[in-house]
Formats: sequence, structure tokens, C-alpha cells
Amino acid sequence: MTLVVALVGCTAPPSRPTAPTSTPTVVDVEPTGGGSDDCARRSRPAYANDSTFSGGNALGHVIDIVCDFGTDPPSVRDRAPGTPGRVAVAAHLSQVLGDAGWRTSTQGFSGRDYEGLRKEAVASYVEACSSEDIERVRGLAFANVLAERGSGPDLWILMAHYDAKAEASGDSVRANRTRPVPGANDGASGVAVWLEAARLLREPPEATFRILLTDGEDGFEDCHPLAGSLFHAQTLSDDDRARIRGVILLDMVGDPAAEFCYAHDAPALREMLVAAAVGLGVRSLADAPDCEVIDDQTPFAQLGLPAVDVIDFRGGRYPPYWHTLADVPSQLSADTLGEVGRVVLRALEEVTGP
Repeated sequence: MTLVVALVGCTAPPSRPTAPTSTPTVVDVEPTGGGSDDCARRSRPAYANDSTFSGGNALGHVIDIVCDFGTDPPSVRDRAPGTPGRVAVAAHLSQVLGDAGWRTSTQGFSGRDYEGLRKEAVASYVEACSSEDIERVRGLAFANVLAERGSGPDLWILMAHYDAKAEASGDSVRANRTRPVPGANDGASGVAVWLEAARLLREPPEATFRILLTDGEDGFEDCHPLAGSLFHAQTLSDDDRARIRGVILLDMVGDPAAEFCYAHDAPALREMLVAAAVGLGVRSLADAPDCEVIDDQTPFAQLGLPAVDVIDFRGGRYPPYWHTLADVPSQLSADTLGEVGRVVLRALEEVTGP
């Protein structure tokens, strides 16, 4: 979803043998068969056990999130809250993180729980919902996927959303608008970077890493905006709030022509990421400007917690396939995912120790 301040808005997990099998190629903004064609051409990814961050592995994770290999041919999952596809992906994410040695858990909540917290939140989020849609939200079951490593006093929250929009409202083809968005870039790309990073992040001596993969950021026509992040932020214990040193959100971080910006209220976090990007020669992040975007970092910032969003916002525009059936894995670049992953890893190593 992601809103600008100006009111813009499973099958068993794969084995991890040799090397990733997919090569990104940019597809037409509205391919004939939508996302299903992209998945139908694919086989289940394989994963390399490299000692450094692999953009190919991250792209493989995107494919595993978006595509259901339990169907013949593989098809796009519906990852909207309350769908079997969302439940299957949550289980898959927990297993991948558990296999990497992280302590995993699920934070479940209902639409009514979210509604109560939203009314108490500082910001009023943009909504344009019918009474029927509001009632539908109240009956939804949401689930954030959490994983932790380390037990030090400083807490770092590493965040992305894994749900995808239930309706392709941004699609210019009328017949496509009621079909679920594949959400390769808008959601799965940030999740994929953290899944690959989880393989490499060592237990920090003085810190705790918490990967927070949120549900309900997207959905149907913004009737439950930022549900998972709002719920997690509002239900943090006093101890956790006092321990948080940074919240890093990755959203839409896989496009080969990404034009990143930093939405933040924490200059120190921005500079931490910029310094890492400069050191690695990643100009897209070293030179990225600031921007104003309401996204999953917002509920944390409203509590006075340091938070930053790394997002492809193209000078005030989202990628052309945003919220359409063309948000498929073929739009993404392993190189871009690799650059983002290496920058966040370097930044976290610098502040927590290797």
C-alpha cells in the first residue's frame, strides 16, 4: 500500500542446494496473463550457501513468496489477509527463519483488535471504505511473523510487509482490477532481503535483532492500512520501547531502475545507512534524498521511536506496475536486491559489531 503524506497513497519450503536458477528480465507493465503467466514459467528456486549476501538468493525468496508451486502450472498466491495463501506464506517464512537459527513466533490479532488500536493512534490514516468493507475488516484474522536472534539490551527491528493487495486497483485493464496483486516488489522484495540477511546476521554481543514481517499493510482499498505495524508498535512492552535503537523498513527495494529515498524522523539512522552505502559504492542509496511517506515505519515514529523507511519512490512516483498484475518477479533485479542487502548488513555490523 504505502501512503504519501499528501494522501497518495504453501507448500513445503524449498531445499537449499547449489545456486539460484532465475535471471530477472523486465516485463511489460501489463502482461497478457498477468502474474500467473510469470509464475507458470518458473521452477522452484534453488539457493546458494554463499558467505556474502546473495541477490540471487533474495530473488529466489521473492519467487517462493509470490508463486505457489503446489499448483500445476505454478500460480500466483493471493496473500491478502484472511486468505489461505497468506497463511501458507506465513508458515513458509517462519520455517525459513527457523531453519536459519532464529527464534520464531507469530503475533496474531483480529480486525476488531486493530480497529480499537487505530482509533487510539496519534495519526489518522487515509481511509475510503464502505460500511460493508469495514465490517469485513473486523472479521479478518491477521498474523505478523517474528524472528529474533541475540539477547543483548539494544533492540533493532528489521521490518517489511509480506501481504499483498487483494485487488489490482492500479491496473488500467478493467477486467484485472478485482484480481489479487502478485506483490513481488510491493512487499515480497523487502521480506526477501531480510530472509537472505537472516542467513548471515551473526548474534550481536550487545543487541537483539528482531525481524518483523507484517500482515495487513496492503489489503482491499486501504481499509486496514498498516495493520500489522500499528498493532506491533502499539502493543510493545515498556521494556521493548526503551530498548529500541532503530527500526529499519524495506519497501519496494527490487526494481533494476529503483530511485530510493529515505522516509524517516531519525537522521542518525539515515546517516548509518548512507555511510554503509558510501563504503560499498552503492550510489542509489548513498545519494538517495529524503522523502515523506506514511508507511509501516509511521506507527513507530509516532511513539517517538527512531525509524527509517528505505523505499523506491521515484521523485514522488511509485513504479509503473505498482498495485497491478504486473508486479511480478520478472520486474526485479538480483543486483538491486543484493545492493540493498549488503548495505543494511554493513550498517548493522557497524553499529552492533560483526
